[in-house]
Amino acid sequence: VYGNNVPYKAANGAPIWLVELIPDDPNDAIFGTVAPFAEDSNQHICTYSPQVAGFAELRVYVNDVAVGSTIPIVELANGVLDTSKIVYSPTLENFLDTFGVPKAGTMYSITIYSFDSYNNPYTSPSLGFSLRYTPSFELSSLGVTTKMFTSTKGDTANENIIEWGIQTAGQYTSNLFETTAEPDVSVNSDTGLVISVIGNIPSPSRSKSQGSGITGGNADAENAVSFTVLYYDEYGNPTSMGAVYSDGSAISNPQISIVVNDFDGNSFTLIEDKIVNGGDVTKVYRDAVYTVYYTPYTPGTYSIEVQVLTESGFETIGEGNAAEVY
Repeated sequence: VYGNNVPYKAANGAPIWLVELIPDDPNDAIFGTVAPFAEDSNQHICTYSPQVAGFAELRVYVNDVAVGSTIPIVELANGVLDTSKIVYSPTLENFLDTFGVPKAGTMYSITIYSFDSYNNPYTSPSLGFSLRYTPSFELSSLGVTTKMFTSTKGDTANENIIEWGIQTAGQYTSNLFETTAEPDVSVNSDTGLVISVIGNIPSPSRSKSQGSGITGGNADAENAVSFTVLYYDEYGNPTSMGAVYSDGSAISNPQISIVVNDFDGNSFTLIEDKIVNGGDVTKVYRDAVYTVYYTPYTPGTYSIEVQVLTESGFETIGEGNAAEVY
């Protein structure tokens, strides 16, 4: 009462202490312990083990009387990172459901949330992650190397975001690592899963046409001829039937236009009788290749212009090809 030291003496018996830590949610309150520092000392050691990060009231009682005139507020930091508590979105399964098979050159993102063993957000600013895609043996033999994408901090303290995209189509093994530790630690159940990246929509500068029906001098009137259009995306991958345009239309639908020009400046399409003897041109699409069959009808020399559909409309492959029809 008068501010004098009251040393602890075991012979006198111990006072009754109560230590309580009360966070925002009283249901998360915990109790601590108090022990004398030493015989003949007026100091006592208070020990508590918080499990909820944030701010909490620290209340201390001795013989049912509160110690101190004010209740101190203590800040509780999160515990150590628990890699088993890390969650991320989308998972590979959710990714495929939402976006389908990843397309070459398209950028995607993964959001990672970190926690300690008590599910408190882990907020260390130094925490980082890397997403790595190891190419298959077939791709490696072509010189394709492992692709690594590193994280940046998100809007919340325990959030990291990885932007990723692969330009070379083929199979890769995916791995997500926490990079603060040495060596890097694998942190997710998708580690080691194989994904396939497919070719994207066609590029007019990379696509090409070939075959007897589009090279000059060898198309015979009234005999069916053909040529092929090889679809490649802007990265040189064969266009996949799984690729889609921004409007949702599939590349597997006929998305090709054939324009025929004679050297008098007149333009036709292959389905007009100037160049085709009855019926439409047959266009067959499979595995990034259009095969175009047509029957010349009127002799003459023509330039065949092959156009492919891009996001901005039909664009011509190369500069057109001359096909002389006899």
